[in-house]
Amino acid sequence: TRRPLSTKHSIHLVMRSSQATGPLSMLRKEPDVDRIFRRQAKRFGVKIYRFANVGNHIHALLKITSARLFKGFLRAISGLIAREVLGVERGAAKGLKFWDARPFTRIVAWGRAYKAARSYLIKNELEAMGFAVEVHRTKGRGPPKTQILWPQQLLC
Repeated sequence: TRRPLSTKHSIHLVMRSSQATGPLSMLRKEPDVDRIFRRQAKRFGVKIYRFANVGNHIHALLKITSARLFKGFLRAISGLIAREVLGVERGAAKGLKFWDARPFTRIVAWGRAYKAARSYLIKNELEAMGFAVEVHRTKGRGPPKTQILWPQQLLC
């Protein structure tokens, strides 16, 4: 099926790599991955609302200007990030598959859905930084309650 895209709504993008663990974790190259992502977003007219590098996967909340430009953006970042993390030059890693699957996208409507997606990305950022996030489900209506455990609390 075709990738769900919208130029009017924001888009939640997820790119996952099972190879990006340990020494090949994207967190080890965080400034470079962030730079690649932001530079290509500017080049292809993609507005970044939120970006989270979690180590073995990337989450982003974006707004695109056209589907054609977004396709170019995905091709550029997937190749550049894989080359940066693996430490290979262009064309040298033939046959090596870094990404697990095609990038996952879903359209996020504004308002409540956007706030929920943004909160999810913030939770992922905190977990990547070493903070644990506990989510307490409440009965009935209302959002789940979140508690952040600081590293000192985790050692106790």
